[in-house]
Amino acid sequence: MSRSYIQLLDDAKFLEWRIAPNEELNAYWDSLQQQDPSLQKMIVQADLYLKEFISDKRSFNNADKEFLLESIFKTIEDQANRKLTCNRKTITWQKYVAAASAILILATSILFFTKEKSSDADVITGSQLDTDQIQLVSGDKLFQFEENIDIQINESSFEVTTSAGTNELSLDANSVNKLTVPYGKQSKIRLPDGSLVWLNAGSTLEFPSTFGNAQREIKLTGEIYIEVATDRKKRFMVQTPDFTVEATGTAFNVSAYEKAELSAVLVEGKISVHTEGHVTEMKPNELAIIDRTGKIETKTVNTESYTSWINGYLTFEDTPITRVLAHIERYYNIEFDYLDNPNFQDVTCTGKLYLTENLDHIMRSVTLMTNTEYTLNDKTIIISKKARQKTPQ
Repeated sequence: MSRSYIQLLDDAKFLEWRIAPNEELNAYWDSLQQQDPSLQKMIVQADLYLKEFISDKRSFNNADKEFLLESIFKTIEDQANRKLTCNRKTITWQKYVAAASAILILATSILFFTKEKSSDADVITGSQLDTDQIQLVSGDKLFQFEENIDIQINESSFEVTTSAGTNELSLDANSVNKLTVPYGKQSKIRLPDGSLVWLNAGSTLEFPSTFGNAQREIKLTGEIYIEVATDRKKRFMVQTPDFTVEATGTAFNVSAYEKAELSAVLVEGKISVHTEGHVTEMKPNELAIIDRTGKIETKTVNTESYTSWINGYLTFEDTPITRVLAHIERYYNIEFDYLDNPNFQDVTCTGKLYLTENLDHIMRSVTLMTNTEYTLNDKTIIISKKARQKTPQ
Protein backbone atom coordinates (compact mmCIF):
# COMPACT_ATOMS: atom_id res chain seq x y z
CA MET A 1 0.00 0.00 0.00
CA SER A 2 1.07 3.61 -0.46
CA ARG A 3 0.26 6.40 2.00
CA SER A 4 1.00 10.09 2.37
CA TYR A 5 1.69 11.58 5.78
CA ILE A 6 -1.70 13.38 5.61
CA GLN A 7 -3.36 9.98 5.28
CA LEU A 8 -1.45 8.84 8.36
CA LEU A 9 -2.72 11.85 10.31
CA ASP A 10 -6.20 10.82 9.17
CA ASP A 11 -5.70 7.34 10.62
CA ALA A 12 -7.01 6.98 14.18
CA LYS A 13 -4.88 3.85 14.70
CA PHE A 14 -1.73 5.74 13.73
CA LEU A 15 -2.55 8.59 16.14
CA GLU A 16 -3.21 6.11 18.92
CA TRP A 17 0.17 4.45 18.21
CA ARG A 18 2.06 7.77 18.38
CA ILE A 19 0.28 8.94 21.55
CA ALA A 20 -0.16 5.70 23.50
CA PRO A 21 2.01 2.95 21.93
CA ASN A 22 1.76 -0.66 23.06
CA GLU A 23 3.15 -4.01 21.89
CA GLU A 24 0.19 -4.76 19.62
CA LEU A 25 0.38 -1.38 17.88
CA ASN A 26 4.17 -1.58 17.57
CA ALA A 27 3.90 -4.99 15.90
CA TYR A 28 1.13 -3.77 13.57
CA TRP A 29 3.07 -0.76 12.30
CA ASP A 30 6.37 -2.65 12.11
CA SER A 31 4.64 -5.16 9.86
CA LEU A 32 3.27 -2.41 7.62
CA GLN A 33 6.71 -0.85 7.27
CA GLN A 34 8.19 -4.17 6.22
CA GLN A 35 5.51 -4.52 3.54
CA ASP A 36 6.01 -0.96 2.31
CA PRO A 37 9.49 0.55 2.94
CA SER A 38 8.28 4.00 1.80
CA LEU A 39 5.95 4.11 4.81
CA GLN A 40 8.86 4.87 7.14
CA LYS A 41 9.48 8.20 5.40
CA MET A 42 5.78 9.07 5.72
CA ILE A 43 5.89 8.27 9.44
CA VAL A 44 8.86 10.58 9.90
CA GLN A 45 6.99 13.40 8.13
CA ALA A 46 3.87 12.82 10.21
CA ASP A 47 5.92 12.84 13.41
CA LEU A 48 7.53 16.15 12.46
CA TYR A 49 4.08 17.62 11.87
CA LEU A 50 2.81 16.37 15.21
CA LYS A 51 5.80 17.82 17.05
CA GLU A 52 4.76 21.29 15.89
CA PHE A 53 1.74 20.97 18.15
CA ILE A 54 2.81 18.69 21.00
CA SER A 55 5.50 19.86 23.38
CA ASP A 56 8.33 17.36 23.77
CA LYS A 57 8.43 18.32 27.43
CA ARG A 58 4.86 17.24 28.03
CA SER A 59 4.46 13.66 29.32
CA PHE A 60 0.93 12.27 29.27
CA ASN A 61 -0.22 9.98 32.04
CA ASN A 62 -2.78 7.25 31.31
CA ALA A 63 -5.73 9.47 32.17
CA ASP A 64 -4.47 12.18 29.82
CA LYS A 65 -3.93 9.66 27.02
CA GLU A 66 -7.45 8.28 27.40
CA PHE A 67 -8.91 11.79 27.44
CA LEU A 68 -6.88 12.88 24.40
CA LEU A 69 -7.63 9.79 22.30
CA GLU A 70 -11.32 9.94 23.10
CA SER A 71 -11.38 13.58 21.93
CA ILE A 72 -9.53 12.73 18.71
CA PHE A 73 -11.81 9.84 17.80
CA LYS A 74 -14.96 11.85 18.54
CA THR A 75 -13.74 14.77 16.45
CA ILE A 76 -12.84 12.54 13.50
CA GLU A 77 -16.26 10.90 13.63
CA ASP A 78 -18.09 14.23 13.88
CA GLN A 79 -16.13 16.06 11.19
CA ALA A 80 -15.35 13.48 8.50
CA ASN A 81 -18.24 14.38 6.18
CA ARG A 82 -18.51 18.10 6.78
CA LYS A 83 -17.61 20.95 4.43
CA LEU A 84 -15.67 24.15 4.98
CA THR A 85 -16.04 27.38 3.02
CA CYS A 86 -12.65 29.04 2.62
CA ASN A 87 -11.85 32.11 0.50
CA ARG A 88 -15.36 31.84 -0.90
CA LYS A 89 -14.67 28.48 -2.52
CA THR A 90 -16.38 25.38 -1.13
CA ILE A 91 -14.07 22.39 -0.76
CA THR A 92 -14.92 18.92 0.53
CA TRP A 93 -12.89 17.74 3.52
CA GLN A 94 -13.41 14.02 3.01
CA LYS A 95 -9.65 13.28 2.94
CA TYR A 96 -8.37 16.20 4.99
CA VAL A 97 -10.88 17.18 7.67
CA ALA A 98 -10.28 14.23 9.96
CA ALA A 99 -6.53 14.89 9.98
CA ALA A 100 -6.98 18.61 10.55
CA SER A 101 -9.52 18.00 13.31
CA ALA A 102 -7.28 15.48 15.00
CA ILE A 103 -4.34 17.88 14.87
CA LEU A 104 -6.59 20.59 16.26
CA ILE A 105 -7.43 18.42 19.24
CA LEU A 106 -3.74 17.63 19.72
CA ALA A 107 -2.88 21.31 19.53
CA THR A 108 -5.52 22.32 22.04
CA SER A 109 -4.95 19.52 24.50
CA ILE A 110 -1.43 20.48 25.57
CA LEU A 111 -2.27 22.63 28.57
CA PHE A 112 -4.26 21.45 31.59
CA PHE A 113 -5.19 23.28 34.79
CA THR A 114 -5.62 21.86 38.31
CA LYS A 115 -8.69 22.90 40.27
CA GLU A 116 -10.18 21.13 43.25
CA LYS A 117 -13.73 22.14 42.38
CA SER A 118 -15.78 24.64 40.43
CA SER A 119 -18.54 26.87 41.73
CA ASP A 120 -21.62 28.43 40.24
CA ALA A 121 -19.68 31.70 39.99
CA ASP A 122 -17.17 30.14 37.58
CA VAL A 123 -19.40 30.73 34.58
CA ILE A 124 -19.18 32.83 31.41
CA THR A 125 -22.30 33.17 29.30
CA GLY A 126 -22.55 34.25 25.68
CA SER A 127 -25.34 34.94 23.20
CA GLN A 128 -25.21 34.45 19.44
CA LEU A 129 -26.31 37.59 17.64
CA ASP A 130 -27.86 38.04 14.22
CA THR A 131 -25.15 38.88 11.68
CA ASP A 132 -25.53 42.05 9.62
CA GLN A 133 -24.68 42.38 5.95
CA ILE A 134 -21.41 43.71 4.59
CA GLN A 135 -21.95 47.25 3.35
CA LEU A 136 -20.05 49.02 0.57
CA VAL A 137 -20.82 52.74 0.10
CA SER A 138 -19.63 54.84 -2.85
CA GLY A 139 -21.09 58.33 -3.04
CA ASP A 140 -24.87 57.91 -2.81
CA LYS A 141 -24.71 54.22 -3.81
CA LEU A 142 -25.12 51.50 -1.19
CA PHE A 143 -24.34 47.84 -1.90
CA GLN A 144 -25.00 45.04 0.61
CA PHE A 145 -23.71 41.47 0.72
CA GLU A 146 -24.77 38.45 2.74
CA GLU A 147 -21.37 36.70 2.55
CA ASN A 148 -17.64 37.46 2.53
CA ILE A 149 -16.45 39.36 -0.54
CA ASP A 150 -13.29 40.16 -2.52
CA ILE A 151 -13.11 43.60 -4.13
CA GLN A 152 -10.94 44.79 -7.01
CA ILE A 153 -11.01 48.55 -7.73
CA ASN A 154 -10.74 49.52 -11.38
CA GLU A 155 -10.78 52.99 -12.93
CA SER A 156 -14.55 53.41 -12.78
CA SER A 157 -15.94 50.34 -11.07
CA PHE A 158 -15.68 47.73 -8.34
CA GLU A 159 -15.31 44.08 -9.23
CA VAL A 160 -16.93 42.20 -6.36
CA THR A 161 -16.40 38.46 -6.09
CA THR A 162 -18.55 36.13 -4.01
CA SER A 163 -19.05 32.37 -4.09
CA ALA A 164 -21.64 32.95 -6.83
CA GLY A 165 -19.19 34.73 -9.15
CA THR A 166 -17.98 38.24 -10.00
CA ASN A 167 -20.15 41.33 -10.51
CA GLU A 168 -19.11 44.76 -11.73
CA LEU A 169 -20.54 47.70 -9.76
CA SER A 170 -20.20 51.38 -10.59
CA LEU A 171 -18.34 53.64 -8.18
CA ASP A 172 -18.26 57.37 -7.60
CA ALA A 173 -14.83 58.43 -8.86
CA ASN A 174 -14.74 61.63 -6.79
CA SER A 175 -15.89 60.28 -3.43
CA VAL A 176 -14.41 58.46 -0.47
CA ASN A 177 -15.72 54.90 -0.32
CA LYS A 178 -16.53 53.01 2.86
CA LEU A 179 -16.46 49.24 3.40
CA THR A 180 -18.08 48.03 6.64
CA VAL A 181 -17.56 44.41 7.64
CA PRO A 182 -19.72 43.35 10.62
CA TYR A 183 -18.90 40.73 13.23
CA GLY A 184 -19.09 37.28 11.73
CA LYS A 185 -17.71 38.34 8.31
CA GLN A 186 -14.38 39.16 6.58
CA SER A 187 -13.42 40.78 3.28
CA LYS A 188 -10.43 41.45 1.06
CA ILE A 189 -9.86 44.47 -1.18
CA ARG A 190 -7.24 45.48 -3.73
CA LEU A 191 -6.83 49.26 -3.59
CA PRO A 192 -6.30 51.55 -6.62
CA ASP A 193 -2.48 51.42 -6.26
CA GLY A 194 -2.43 47.60 -6.10
CA SER A 195 -2.07 47.33 -2.33
CA LEU A 196 -3.90 44.30 -0.93
CA VAL A 197 -5.93 44.63 2.29
CA TRP A 198 -7.55 41.91 4.41
CA LEU A 199 -10.33 43.40 6.55
CA ASN A 200 -11.16 41.54 9.75
CA ALA A 201 -14.57 41.12 11.37
CA GLY A 202 -16.05 44.20 13.01
CA SER A 203 -14.02 46.68 10.92
CA THR A 204 -14.61 49.72 8.74
CA LEU A 205 -12.25 50.95 6.00
CA GLU A 206 -12.49 54.29 4.19
CA PHE A 207 -10.55 54.59 0.91
CA PRO A 208 -10.59 56.75 -2.23
CA SER A 209 -11.45 55.57 -5.72
CA THR A 210 -8.06 56.91 -6.83
CA PHE A 211 -5.08 58.15 -4.82
CA GLY A 212 -3.84 61.71 -5.28
CA ASN A 213 -0.36 62.85 -6.21
CA ALA A 214 0.85 63.65 -2.69
CA GLN A 215 0.23 60.49 -0.68
CA ARG A 216 -1.94 57.39 -0.30
CA GLU A 217 -4.23 57.41 2.70
CA ILE A 218 -6.89 55.11 4.13
CA LYS A 219 -8.83 55.28 7.41
CA LEU A 220 -9.44 52.30 9.67
CA THR A 221 -11.52 51.29 12.63
CA GLY A 222 -10.98 47.63 13.51
CA GLU A 223 -8.22 45.42 12.08
CA ILE A 224 -6.46 44.93 8.76
CA TYR A 225 -3.49 43.08 7.36
CA ILE A 226 -2.02 44.94 4.39
CA GLU A 227 0.60 44.34 1.73
CA VAL A 228 1.46 47.83 0.50
CA ALA A 229 2.41 48.29 -3.14
CA THR A 230 5.83 49.93 -3.37
CA ASP A 231 5.86 53.58 -4.44
CA ARG A 232 8.85 55.56 -3.18
CA LYS A 233 7.24 58.84 -4.26
CA LYS A 234 4.02 58.36 -2.31
CA ARG A 235 3.85 57.53 1.36
CA PHE A 236 1.12 55.13 2.45
CA MET A 237 -0.80 56.20 5.56
CA VAL A 238 -3.19 54.13 7.67
CA GLN A 239 -5.13 56.55 9.86
CA THR A 240 -6.92 55.25 12.97
CA PRO A 241 -8.71 57.30 15.64
CA ASP A 242 -5.70 56.98 17.98
CA PHE A 243 -2.58 56.59 15.83
CA THR A 244 -1.19 56.59 12.28
CA VAL A 245 1.02 54.04 10.52
CA GLU A 246 3.25 55.25 7.68
CA ALA A 247 4.85 52.96 5.07
CA THR A 248 6.22 52.95 1.52
CA GLY A 249 6.09 49.27 0.53
CA THR A 250 5.77 46.62 3.20
CA ALA A 251 3.50 44.09 4.96
CA PHE A 252 2.01 44.72 8.39
CA ASN A 253 -1.02 44.26 10.63
CA VAL A 254 -2.91 47.10 12.33
CA SER A 255 -5.42 46.50 15.12
CA ALA A 256 -7.50 49.47 16.23
CA TYR A 257 -10.71 48.14 17.72
CA GLU A 258 -12.52 50.60 19.96
CA LYS A 259 -12.40 48.53 23.16
CA ALA A 260 -9.27 46.43 22.64
CA GLU A 261 -5.48 46.78 22.71
CA LEU A 262 -4.14 49.07 19.97
CA SER A 263 -1.24 47.59 18.02
CA ALA A 264 0.79 47.41 14.84
CA VAL A 265 2.89 44.38 13.83
CA LEU A 266 5.53 44.58 11.09
CA VAL A 267 6.08 41.44 9.01
CA GLU A 268 8.48 42.83 6.43
CA GLY A 269 9.77 46.20 5.25
CA LYS A 270 9.66 49.31 7.38
CA ILE A 271 6.94 51.37 9.03
CA SER A 272 6.67 54.17 11.54
CA VAL A 273 3.92 54.58 14.12
CA HIS A 274 2.78 58.12 14.97
CA THR A 275 0.76 59.37 17.91
CA GLU A 276 0.44 62.86 19.32
CA GLY A 277 3.96 63.63 20.52
CA HIS A 278 5.49 60.20 19.73
CA VAL A 279 7.02 58.56 16.65
CA THR A 280 8.45 55.02 16.61
CA GLU A 281 10.34 53.40 13.74
CA MET A 282 9.72 49.66 13.55
CA LYS A 283 11.74 46.71 12.29
CA PRO A 284 10.42 43.36 10.97
CA ASN A 285 9.07 40.99 13.65
CA GLU A 286 8.30 43.87 16.00
CA LEU A 287 5.04 44.64 17.77
CA ALA A 288 4.09 48.19 18.75
CA ILE A 289 1.52 48.56 21.53
CA ILE A 290 -0.11 51.97 21.72
CA ASP A 291 -1.90 53.06 24.88
CA ARG A 292 -4.77 55.53 24.89
CA THR A 293 -2.45 58.39 25.96
CA GLY A 294 -0.29 57.94 22.85
CA LYS A 295 2.65 56.15 24.47
CA ILE A 296 4.23 53.47 22.24
CA GLU A 297 6.08 50.36 23.42
CA THR A 298 7.75 47.86 21.09
CA LYS A 299 8.97 44.28 21.44
CA THR A 300 10.03 41.37 19.26
CA VAL A 301 7.28 38.81 18.61
CA ASN A 302 6.30 35.86 16.45
CA THR A 303 4.25 37.72 13.85
CA GLU A 304 2.20 34.61 13.04
CA SER A 305 0.31 35.10 16.29
CA TYR A 306 -0.98 38.43 14.95
CA THR A 307 -1.46 37.68 11.24
CA SER A 308 -2.57 34.04 11.02
CA TRP A 309 -6.25 35.10 10.97
CA ILE A 310 -5.95 35.83 7.24
CA ASN A 311 -5.10 32.14 6.72
CA GLY A 312 -8.06 30.85 8.69
CA TYR A 313 -6.61 30.11 12.12
CA LEU A 314 -5.52 31.82 15.34
CA THR A 315 -2.36 31.10 17.34
CA PHE A 316 -2.26 31.44 21.13
CA GLU A 317 0.55 31.13 23.65
CA ASP A 318 -0.45 31.52 27.31
CA THR A 319 -3.19 33.87 26.10
CA PRO A 320 -5.88 34.83 28.66
CA ILE A 321 -9.24 33.25 27.88
CA THR A 322 -10.84 36.71 27.88
CA ARG A 323 -8.67 37.70 24.92
CA VAL A 324 -9.46 34.43 23.13
CA LEU A 325 -13.18 35.02 23.64
CA ALA A 326 -12.78 38.53 22.21
CA HIS A 327 -11.61 36.89 18.97
CA ILE A 328 -14.52 34.42 19.10
CA GLU A 329 -16.94 37.32 19.55
CA ARG A 330 -15.74 38.98 16.36
CA TYR A 331 -15.47 35.88 14.19
CA TYR A 332 -18.78 34.29 15.21
CA ASN A 333 -20.79 37.35 16.29
CA ILE A 334 -21.23 36.27 19.90
CA GLU A 335 -21.45 38.52 22.92
CA PHE A 336 -19.85 37.20 26.15
CA ASP A 337 -20.32 38.67 29.62
CA TYR A 338 -16.87 37.71 30.91
CA LEU A 339 -15.25 41.07 31.68
CA ASP A 340 -16.40 41.27 35.31
CA ASN A 341 -15.66 37.65 36.26
CA PRO A 342 -12.37 37.45 38.23
CA ASN A 343 -12.58 33.65 38.46
CA PHE A 344 -11.30 33.31 34.88
CA GLN A 345 -8.32 35.65 35.18
CA ASP A 346 -5.90 32.73 35.68
CA VAL A 347 -7.19 30.69 32.71
CA THR A 348 -4.94 30.86 29.65
CA CYS A 349 -4.80 29.13 26.26
CA THR A 350 -2.00 27.61 24.21
CA GLY A 351 -2.45 26.13 20.74
CA LYS A 352 -3.92 26.78 17.29
CA LEU A 353 -7.60 27.42 16.72
CA TYR A 354 -8.90 26.75 13.21
CA LEU A 355 -11.75 29.04 12.17
CA THR A 356 -14.27 26.61 10.72
CA GLU A 357 -17.93 27.41 10.16
CA ASN A 358 -18.95 24.98 12.89
CA LEU A 359 -19.45 26.81 16.21
CA ASP A 360 -19.62 23.56 18.17
CA HIS A 361 -16.20 22.59 16.80
CA ILE A 362 -14.74 25.96 17.80
CA MET A 363 -16.19 25.93 21.31
CA ARG A 364 -15.10 22.34 21.90
CA SER A 365 -11.57 23.37 20.93
CA VAL A 366 -11.61 26.39 23.24
CA THR A 367 -12.79 24.29 26.18
CA LEU A 368 -10.04 21.74 25.53
CA MET A 369 -7.53 24.57 25.51
CA THR A 370 -8.69 25.88 28.86
CA ASN A 371 -9.95 22.81 30.74
CA THR A 372 -13.45 24.26 30.79
CA GLU A 373 -16.85 22.96 29.69
CA TYR A 374 -19.56 24.54 27.62
CA THR A 375 -23.17 24.00 26.70
CA LEU A 376 -25.09 25.47 23.76
CA ASN A 377 -28.79 26.01 24.33
CA ASP A 378 -30.52 27.62 21.37
CA LYS A 379 -28.33 30.76 20.97
CA THR A 380 -26.95 30.85 24.51
CA ILE A 381 -23.45 29.56 25.32
CA ILE A 382 -22.45 28.77 28.91
CA ILE A 383 -18.76 28.21 29.73
CA SER A 384 -17.85 26.83 33.14
CA LYS A 385 -14.72 25.62 34.87
CA LYS A 386 -14.30 21.93 35.54
CA ALA A 387 -12.15 19.95 37.95
CA ARG A 388 -9.29 17.81 36.66
CA GLN A 389 -6.84 15.74 38.65
CA LYS A 390 -3.34 17.09 38.78
CA THR A 391 -0.81 15.17 36.69
CA PRO A 392 1.82 13.48 38.89
CA GLN A 393 5.28 15.00 38.46
